[in-house]
Amino acid sequence: MKIFVVSDIHVDYISNRMWIKKLVNYNFSKDILIISGDISSKINLIEEVFVFLKKVFHEVFFVPGNHDLWLENQKINTVIKKWNILNSVVRKTGVHMEAKDFDGFSIVPIMSWYDFSFGMPSKELYTIWRDFIACNLKNYNQIQDLNQYCCELNEKMIFNTNNRIISFSHFVPDTRLLPTNKLKNLSLLVPVMGSTYINQYIKRIESIKHIYGHVHIAENTTIEGVNYINNSFGYPIETLFTLKKIMCIDEIA
Repeated sequence: MKIFVVSDIHVDYISNRMWIKKLVNYNFSKDILIISGDISSKINLIEEVFVFLKKVFHEVFFVPGNHDLWLENQKINTVIKKWNILNSVVRKTGVHMEAKDFDGFSIVPIMSWYDFSFGMPSKELYTIWRDFIACNLKNYNQIQDLNQYCCELNEKMIFNTNNRIISFSHFVPDTRLLPTNKLKNLSLLVPVMGSTYINQYIKRIESIKHIYGHVHIAENTTIEGVNYINNSFGYPIETLFTLKKIMCIDEIA
């Protein structure tokens, strides 16, 4: 059994959807795929991806990214409502958005959102960052309410195990993982990149590997004993810092 990871596949782009479909050409029937968020803002496309991948892989895990939670219409007017709809699709298709034990290891999703613990947003960021409009997040309190919701979901997944733990989130868990040497304009976006809470939770559950996305730049580094891996697929034009393939991070005999 192999564990593969990818994030930010953005299947709203036809070329990205075509890439996903090509996975059927390989034998992953005994393997696990972890998707660290950002499939699409459209529920029908997310469900289509889940149904397809469940036929290709033995198990599929997922956490919502910010794009997955963009609101599609006035009937879905809060992020929590969109989250609940996503949860229904997850259950319907057999994908996992909860922790699961395997023989010798456990996979633990960490629900998250940015909480400005990386820094406070500037007025300019409030005008250019689409989440604030697309997710109907109008102020600091609403963002903190969403973070509280994520924390409550995570608390329900705390469990005792002697297994090796592989965790994953969409957002960045540590500012030391931000690729400031590769993205010159990243400083403006730092407040919406991640949350220090994620790393606190990683340490709390004693995860040995953590998968994340959001930043469309491949990364594989170890900090304080935890192996952090980013394998964002990214937009079609993003080829300089992305691998454009799923990545095997572990193999279980």
